[in-house]
Amino acid sequence: MNVLYKILFVFLLLSLHACALDKPLSQSDQDITNEEIRAVQKQLQEQPNDIVLNRKLIEAYLDKFNKNKSRKLALLLIEQAEKYLVLNSDDEPVKLVLYEFLARDALFKHSGKNLPRLSTIFNNSALIKQTTYAPPSAIEAYILLDRGLNKGNIPLVKKKLHDAIKENPNYTKSYRMLSSIYRLENRFNLAIAILRQSEKINANDPALYKTIGDLYINKARAKTSCFVADEANLKKALQAYRQAVKLSPDDTETHENLAELYHWTRKIPLYLHEAKRLYELDQKSLSGRHYYAESLFWRNPATAYLQISKLLQDDPNDPLTLSLQTRYYFMSGQWQQALKVSETQRSSAREYEFYRLLREYLILRKLGKADAARAFFTDKTAQIDLKDWELQLKKYYLGEITEQGLLSKSADVCEITEAYFYIGFDHWLKGNTGQARDYFNKTLSQGHPAYIEHNAAKNLLPLLDSTDYSSRN
Repeated sequence: MNVLYKILFVFLLLSLHACALDKPLSQSDQDITNEEIRAVQKQLQEQPNDIVLNRKLIEAYLDKFNKNKSRKLALLLIEQAEKYLVLNSDDEPVKLVLYEFLARDALFKHSGKNLPRLSTIFNNSALIKQTTYAPPSAIEAYILLDRGLNKGNIPLVKKKLHDAIKENPNYTKSYRMLSSIYRLENRFNLAIAILRQSEKINANDPALYKTIGDLYINKARAKTSCFVADEANLKKALQAYRQAVKLSPDDTETHENLAELYHWTRKIPLYLHEAKRLYELDQKSLSGRHYYAESLFWRNPATAYLQISKLLQDDPNDPLTLSLQTRYYFMSGQWQQALKVSETQRSSAREYEFYRLLREYLILRKLGKADAARAFFTDKTAQIDLKDWELQLKKYYLGEITEQGLLSKSADVCEITEAYFYIGFDHWLKGNTGQARDYFNKTLSQGHPAYIEHNAAKNLLPLLDSTDYSSRN
């Protein structure tokens, strides 16, 4: 290999990405020299201005740094590279090395002291400008972010990131950081537009498409509480997640996002496929097994219960698994078991989740404990902040508004679906099975934007005419 580029080749081996700024340096005090370094240092004592020897020392330092990420060694590299460039200011690979280690030092100290020198090197190096290394403004943005993101420095950070994109359009992390800030500000269109610029530079990054998909979900959520009805943004999210999976077929997080999105958009066969794939990739984690268990509700609740039982063997107190178990008992009319598991959940982080409280209230009423149900529901829901729709459901069951009043308060297809189900269940509690059947069928007619209520209506419909389900064990 040409000696001129040996140092650049060695240095590139050290880089984790375009610019290895994220990996902290070791502060190890272990021996930072070796026989080669000592030999060159001895020669330099006799020939301090010898260009070849000075460059050879830089190469020896780099080789040692590759084995020992010592901060002291990094400072020696900076010192030696500065000395060498006085002797030979046209050596581009050494400029690149000095730039990298000055950047490391700036990030280590959270200091902008090195920024003027970094800017000088960057502006006078054709090689650095051609790489995908972080430009000075990006490094300054990193330092500002390290100090903490607050309202006072957000405009400055954004300005520095815009400057960084102009300085080196090939450094994609500038786009990522800027997009993240716009995301925090709920400016999702700008966040997406910035990442689309990055896409033109590197269209083979699965993380990029996953983030774009997340942003379209954020956009849909910000638009409406029933974000599953925002077909335009969810369609774009699906396209982004599919591209991410195409580029990284075994990434479990993207498969999880895709499965959830298929669920929300009522593409049940695709949801089942993704849930199974996630389970195959992630059988040891609760995440993959939870999705697989929940997907089985759409096929056969009894099979879902077997999977839930396996989860409980591993962790009998897992809140999400207990929630799945409660839902199984609820939709199969096993009220005593449902109540027992729901009471167990009271000790978990999900104790005051509104819909868990609502289901327990309905179970208590189904078991003939109307007074206890009302007292429980009134007391527990008073201890949490209710969303407007949750408050309307509470008012309905406490007799403060009629079923028509509840329907008039439903603002979207999600709330209408829930209203049909819970009105139907109320009629069932009152013995009006005909009206309960009508409302359960209306629940199913909406598709399944509120998929828990949809599944419950589907499984409870056959039980309406049974006489033993008021106290089934």
